[in-house]
Amino acid sequence: MLGRLCRWIRILGFSAEYVSGGDDDRIIAEKAESSGLILVTRDVLLSARVKDSLLIHSLEIDGQLTEFMKRFHPVDSLMFTRCTVCNSHLRRVSTTDPALKLPPMIRDRFREVEWCNRCSKAYWEGTHYEQMKRKISMILESEHANP
Repeated sequence: MLGRLCRWIRILGFSAEYVSGGDDDRIIAEKAESSGLILVTRDVLLSARVKDSLLIHSLEIDGQLTEFMKRFHPVDSLMFTRCTVCNSHLRRVSTTDPALKLPPMIRDRFREVEWCNRCSKAYWEGTHYEQMKRKISMILESEHANP
């Protein structure tokens, strides 16, 4: 399963749709090819059926993310622009908006947050944001050191 990788792909700014393992391979392959999507999978046979696919070998998220980023280089301006839950584009909103259900600490600490209109999830540049940026930077640096 690549659910965690799907969330990271969205963090990198790429559109990603997650399909559970129960779906028929034929349907997945047809959907990927007819819609111009790139299939990212750990399934060797499914990958072979889809012309534009990326076969992920690693079992752990750092390795999976490295494999993805070797083929698809993130663009700084697109990172952190998609909802990790539903894949929608985020928009910057003021924390003073009373319609937002934000913890008081976030309202006090931040003037703006990134907001998903579809699922009402808020994102802000807290410690988790810094940790994600560090992870991405480390992978990019190691990729340059080991092409």
